[in-house]
Amino acid sequence: MKCMNTLIVVVSCLRFTGLVLAHDPGLSTLVLTLDKDRLDAVLTLSPIDAKALGSVSGKRMGRTPARTVAALLPQLEEITEEGLEVRSAASVEEPSQVVAERIRESSSDNLQIRLAFPMKAQSRVSLRSRLIHDLPAGHRQYVSLLDRDGTVLADCLLDGQHDLFEFEPTESITQPGRSFREFLVLGAEHIITGYDHLLFLLALLVVGGGFMSAAKIITSFTVAHSLTLAVATLDWVHIPPGVVEPLIAASIVYVGAENILCHNLNRRWLLTFVFGLAHGFGFASVLRDIGVGEAGSPVAVPLFSFNLGVELGQIAIAAIVMPLLWKMKSLGVLTTRSVQICSYGVAAAGTYWFFERLLTA
Repeated sequence: MKCMNTLIVVVSCLRFTGLVLAHDPGLSTLVLTLDKDRLDAVLTLSPIDAKALGSVSGKRMGRTPARTVAALLPQLEEITEEGLEVRSAASVEEPSQVVAERIRESSSDNLQIRLAFPMKAQSRVSLRSRLIHDLPAGHRQYVSLLDRDGTVLADCLLDGQHDLFEFEPTESITQPGRSFREFLVLGAEHIITGYDHLLFLLALLVVGGGFMSAAKIITSFTVAHSLTLAVATLDWVHIPPGVVEPLIAASIVYVGAENILCHNLNRRWLLTFVFGLAHGFGFASVLRDIGVGEAGSPVAVPLFSFNLGVELGQIAIAAIVMPLLWKMKSLGVLTTRSVQICSYGVAAAGTYWFFERLLTA
């Protein structure tokens, strides 16, 4: 009964807080390339973020919010010119070059804005992204600085509290370590707040079993989603979110139903591996929304550290949940009947997510 009550509370919270939506609108990327006489800047936004940026800035300027992304293009160009403040030495640099088609749709349906600032290759780079303050609260912007050969000189994640990026050519290259830590935290946050992924994993573990059984399930899930996270982020395989997100919800429904109808779950790790492939494509949407890998932005550090963060978050949750489940089972609280009741709730939540995502795809 306690298990059922807890599940009802969790599902209710998910329903009324709107966390069933798959897209995280708080991520973008800014790739800076330092050439011999200029600094090229490429800002990548998801369509949702582009509309949010145009809407907030438009209202501030007394303009009627545009209804489509296409209608926003001239406004976004103006906003970006004003929102990126670049300093070279003691002066504030204005864009010296404006590419005719600065905004274009990329393969992942993101929008790109391109600017060029006059700057010498050995100049100190100082950029303030005021755009973050016109985006939804919690928005983060991944900034990477490359040289003309594509080598990463520095990178970091900016947010509303830290909107300044600085790089001194004479300093040793140490900032990529910051990016590693920031993507590590981002991955851990994503799994902890990824209620569909968590519910899938908990539904697999709630049926009981010993340490080895849990280890097999967690390992197979890890290997599977790591594979698809990599191939999707590297853009070797592209599956639209409109397919991936309902499939993730369907995997939750299936596991809930299997908990109710099946009695032999010894090979559950195989099922976990198959569905884990789908969940990996879901994880990849976070890095795609940031624009990792686009416009020459680095892939290796974000991909590795984000995935490691997901795994550490997953292990931390399992380390808390599994002893509780074992204790509940030893006390007779976690019975076959209570597991079935919980599984009905899991299947119901998955069904809700499935149709919600089909309708919003």
